[in-house]
Amino acid sequence: MQAILDIIDKITGFMWGWPILIALLGGGIIITIRTGFVQIRYLPFILKQTFGKMFASNVGGEGSVSPFQAASAALASSIGAANIVVAPAIIFTAGPGAVFGCGWRDLSVKLQNLLK
Repeated sequence: MQAILDIIDKITGFMWGWPILIALLGGGIIITIRTGFVQIRYLPFILKQTFGKMFASNVGGEGSVSPFQAASAALASSIGAANIVVAPAIIFTAGPGAVFGCGWRDLSVKLQNLLK
């Protein structure tokens, strides 16, 4: 059993160095080039649409959503209740080692945020 743990420790020690940095930065650069630098080209439009209209009081009427409500809902869906509820439940159930033993979970979260 200790041999397996040593192998896993060596693999994770290697992967969480330069390979993961190259994978994340390389993937971000490739996606940026393939989409034609869309996050840079449309930055003024994005800022104007999110922060420029966020506190506007001219809401369309009953049943419509204000820009602040839309931004709050988008932020809440990005963060998610699972980050707040599930992590303590896992720590309570499996112990504190469960937080550090899920490298694949952390990798998938980082890749998803990169592509979001």
